Amino acid sequence: MQKEQMNGPNKRAVQRDWEALVRTHGSPLLVLDCNALREQYRQLAAALPGLGLYFAVKALPNPTVSPP
Repeated sequence: MQKEQMNGPNKRAVQRDWEALVRTHGSPLLVLDCNALREQYRQLAAALPGLGLYFAVKALPNPTVSPP
């Protein structure tokens, strides 16, 4: 969906949003789509039934992704 937006008529608007985020928060900047992350997790869990999924917190210590 994001690729379609970036290639479609909204490309400038989307680009401006990213630039505004970088101006506000600095660079490098990590932007997460929590809904997409949850969906990817669900799909992976469904594809690997019976296995425990673990997340390397050191790689991404963001409280939104891995709450305490």
